[in-house]
Amino acid sequence: MALHALQALLRFSLPDAKVIEAATKHADAEVVKAGLAAAAELKDGAKWAVELLKHSRWDVRVAAARTLAVAGGREALIPLHAAVERETDALARELLVASAAALADR
Repeated sequence: MALHALQALLRFSLPDAKVIEAATKHADAEVVKAGLAAAAELKDGAKWAVELLKHSRWDVRVAAARTLAVAGGREALIPLHAAVERETDALARELLVASAAALADR
């Protein structure tokens, strides 16, 4: 239900930052990933993404890295490289490396 509500809000406009922040802290990983996608448009989006690089689910960690590739500054490379180093899932590691490379190239 929360995912559908967030998606509906995103179709019409970018919701308030508090709504997106709440989405990035939601218990449902799909809501978190949708929140991260929207967070790339916000000033605090990179901060929330850095926090989620330690999430228990690999797909959320990858979504956080993708958000950083779009919204992060060069300072986000440090936590992103740390996430690459601790990543145990091979696919997730590859995607984290790609996000770090994209951020470094900006």
